[in-house]
Amino acid sequence: MKKGNSIKLKIAVIISIIITIFWLLPYIYVICCSFKPGSEVIAVPPSFLPKSFSVENFTQLFVRMNAGGYLLNSLITAVCSTIIAVILGSLAAYAIQRSGRAGGIDFMSENDSYIQYCSTYL
Repeated sequence: MKKGNSIKLKIAVIISIIITIFWLLPYIYVICCSFKPGSEVIAVPPSFLPKSFSVENFTQLFVRMNAGGYLLNSLITAVCSTIIAVILGSLAAYAIQRSGRAGGIDFMSENDSYIQYCSTYL
């Protein structure tokens, strides 16, 4: 590898790390705020890290709302959609594998049917 390419690669990595940090900063701030007591969240001037660590926001979440039920509904939806995707994907993979044989659909022909088929997954 040439020295010029190595320097460009290092600069690209450094820029990528800086962009990633700026991208993650709001998420880190929200996580830090979730461990602050209510009075500290709205304090002026705001602080990034909590002065006193508190989990009252999480306990109130489960007391005031049916958060466990919402999480269960999300889990059921995710599992069912994954099962459906695996079944349909395996059927499509079988059809592509068997294509062109014994009257099957020829996905690998000169036309763009295979590309059109694969683009539906994007």
